[in-house]
Amino acid sequence: MFRAVRGLPILRDRDYVIPDDVKELAYAVLSHRLILSPAARMRVLYVGQVIDGLLESVAVLGANR
Repeated sequence: MFRAVRGLPILRDRDYVIPDDVKELAYAVLSHRLILSPAARMRVLYVGQVIDGLLESVAVLGANR
């Protein structure tokens, strides 16, 4: 994830990473690495929902909330 997120700003002619870069790449990078527990599957959770929850639960530094 670290390397992928560092590469995206380079492709977009920036010298820095923004939170939207992380959000954009989170599904591509994490979806094949997460294995849901049997309990999560019984609750009919999907990997995308877990990633959504993760992204929502992490505070963005400097963001006014």
